[in-house]
Amino acid sequence: MIWTVIEFVAIFVECFLIARLIIKYFGLRSKKHYVLKWAALLLLLSIIDCTGSFIFKNELFMISGFILTIILYSIIFLRGNSFEKITISVIAYMLVYFVNIPILTISSFFTGISPAEISDPENQHIIRMIG
Repeated sequence: MIWTVIEFVAIFVECFLIARLIIKYFGLRSKKHYVLKWAALLLLLSIIDCTGSFIFKNELFMISGFILTIILYSIIFLRGNSFEKITISVIAYMLVYFVNIPILTISSFFTGISPAEISDPENQHIIRMIG
């Protein structure tokens, strides 16, 4: 139970960081409904991450869903050119892995569980501190 709560918190933090990066980098086309637009992106990313982590347990679904959602959101609500939006969407998701890998290694060191076991979605020892 506690690991599921930690997983949900990690998902929210991960999605918050991606949403913040994307919105701060490009800037919204219109400041109207700023909080609603922020919440919509955060909610969409969180739903995709939760669906990929808990239901489908498929990293490819999660990555493609994240990138596609960010690209579509960027095209609709954010300033900037399309090529830059696609590039930054991919980079934003890659940056999450630069955070996740050290956390995974540290978690593995302190728990004594191998990184492969920690990251295996079928394993009952889902341990994920942040990311």
